[in-house]
Amino acid sequence: MGGLARCNVTLKKVGEIRYESSIKNLIRVLTSPDDLLPGIPFVVGLSGKRIRLLFRRLLFRFQDDYEINSEQLEEDEVKLIFKGEKSTIIILFKIYPRLIQVFADYSGPRKWVVWPRVKDLALSIASFAVEHAGHVEQKEEEVKEDYSKMLADLSWITRLLMKSMLVKTMDVVIRRGEFNKFIEDLHNLGVFKNYKMIYVSGSGNGSFRLLFINGELVGVYSIVEGDEILGDTTKLNKLEGYYKVKIYGSITPTLEVKQ
Repeated sequence: MGGLARCNVTLKKVGEIRYESSIKNLIRVLTSPDDLLPGIPFVVGLSGKRIRLLFRRLLFRFQDDYEINSEQLEEDEVKLIFKGEKSTIIILFKIYPRLIQVFADYSGPRKWVVWPRVKDLALSIASFAVEHAGHVEQKEEEVKEDYSKMLADLSWITRLLMKSMLVKTMDVVIRRGEFNKFIEDLHNLGVFKNYKMIYVSGSGNGSFRLLFINGELVGVYSIVEGDEILGDTTKLNKLEGYYKVKIYGSITPTLEVKQ
């Protein structure tokens, strides 16, 4: 494993955690120490960016003040480093589809006291990240549903266009089952880097309205074979034929657009 080699220490596998959320959201949580803080056990103190951890075993104890740093080593690896005044804890998360392998290492005093708790620390963080990523995904779906409903409202579309500018008009051929390719082609046009928000409308054998914020698809409205579709991108694969596509861009902040 590339990540294990780059850590320059002997990391030991401490367990595995299964998850259902997207890898993207899981990595987003694992690379944000502030988001992880509520899921870190053994905390007995906070001071600025440092946390105090207290480890106990039988009648013995060890505590240290740590600063937490995170690093994404590869697309599927995240490393957390707890750098203390007297010790260092390293945790590596190797992320596979639906499975996280968790590795850890401890260097410092009283290893026989601390190491069993480090295993608990690593697995607790992984479990919390999985749970939190699921909540993030649920909120994203709720936002996507909200925007999709707004795309069905012509008065909201009118207000949206008043805050936007026409960036590009084009005629495209969409083949049945290849709507995802059409979205990839939109990204390849390079317009997403210039605008915070992109609105795309298409009319032909059916019609569709797409809303992108920061390059991410957050809203879908379409009429496919006479059926009204809200938020479901899979049914867009039924679209086919020639479409007149218009692309609008805006630098309007997300909340202002939503209002």
